[in-house]
Amino acid sequence: MNKLYVALLAALLISACTEIPDTAVDHYQFDDISDDDADGVINARDICRRTPARVQVDNQGCTDWDVREKIDYIQFYFAFDSDQVTPDGQQGLKLLASKLKQNPDFAITVIGDTSPEGSLRYNEKLAHKCADAVVQLLISYGVDMDKIDVHYFFE
Repeated sequence: MNKLYVALLAALLISACTEIPDTAVDHYQFDDISDDDADGVINARDICRRTPARVQVDNQGCTDWDVREKIDYIQFYFAFDSDQVTPDGQQGLKLLASKLKQNPDFAITVIGDTSPEGSLRYNEKLAHKCADAVVQLLISYGVDMDKIDVHYFFE
């Protein structure tokens, strides 16, 4: 009888080992740790996948934020080789200053640029003068300097 139990047990053990387990993986764990919106929360846990850059988020990648992607711009030109704002430019800057004063969270970027004529050194100085003229007018119209960001392009 002992031999019968041993034979039966051996048969069960051998038959249990004949099946090959399915080891196919259809999704790797490391795919889940990417962070497409770079907010510090991996995609597997991120339920708000389009948060803006440099915004503090919670553990689920969400936050209370207000996106204002509308950008208004006023473009005007100076006379050749001049840093004097034209009357049309002054009108546009008055309108812009009014909007900035009415909306405390608005800001402006002033970009001084020049045409390709002239040397790089001369154009750099002219770009600075033009941008500074715009900044001075905005300040004279009541805009706080901390709402103004200035950049210069001269090449």
